[in-house]
Amino acid sequence: MKTGQLIWLDLRNSSGTPVFYTVQKPLVNNIDYNDEAFNITRMAIGADGYGYALTNDANHLIKFTTGNKVMITDMGPLIDDENNNGVTVHNKCSSWGGDIVADAFGKLYLFSASKNVFVIDPQTLTATYKGSVTNMSGTFSINGAAATDDENVIVSSANTFEGFYKVNVNTLAAAKLNTEGQVYNASDLASGNLLHESEKISSLGTSALPEIEAMGNALITIYPNPVNNNEVKITFAGSVSGKYLIQLTDLQGRIVESMEQYVKSPGEVASFRFQRKQPGGLYLIKITDDARKTIYSDKIVVE
Repeated sequence: MKTGQLIWLDLRNSSGTPVFYTVQKPLVNNIDYNDEAFNITRMAIGADGYGYALTNDANHLIKFTTGNKVMITDMGPLIDDENNNGVTVHNKCSSWGGDIVADAFGKLYLFSASKNVFVIDPQTLTATYKGSVTNMSGTFSINGAAATDDENVIVSSANTFEGFYKVNVNTLAAAKLNTEGQVYNASDLASGNLLHESEKISSLGTSALPEIEAMGNALITIYPNPVNNNEVKITFAGSVSGKYLIQLTDLQGRIVESMEQYVKSPGEVASFRFQRKQPGGLYLIKITDDARKTIYSDKIVVE
């Protein structure tokens, strides 16, 4: 927020002690992060697998990779859509603060602290004013947001202990959530969900990926994600030696590419290069052991 540094937590670490990594240099050079305008208060992971962060004044949309090789790009200022009717994404009173969620079509939804909503296209840097959230108390400021399903976002406030609201992104109508026990204020929220994901899957003519298909494994690392050069690298950090089958499938489970890999020792890295260029989109990568038991599966994005 005030340092301009990208910091992440390694959830694969099994020592019991949290391990954090930091990119030491500022994300954007030659600016004073003590200036509130340059505070980075909004961030989300997009459907393309990249992370996006936005300064308060919306003059710096920052794109960063989420794989092992960290790349950070300042994409520049957002541009107000000509139909915004005078509501600008750069205004301190109406558009600073808040949080961002992503949809399955590559757009970002900015919920400002003042309850205004903009749809951001990272390709054109255009911010289109969608409207203002209704049915909230006047003291509630939106500071955290997380998509729950195709049409709804949960929002939180850092300034009140009022609780949480669910906002429909089509109507922007809010509904107060009933909660039990201690209610905490929260500056940021996040989830692994994308808005309009079912609509995107339907438009591709494929069925939704069953939740049971995703199987993490702390000892296996897949990178890069998104895939932009037809090649995926798999690190077998602690796997026992033996033969493994690596498969790339579509969201219906149909095998697109496959290869066998014999692992001799921990830390071995396999290069899974596709035999032909795959159409961009969402895929599943699955790894099975010699007994054909699935030990890893997760979504990847092919560019």
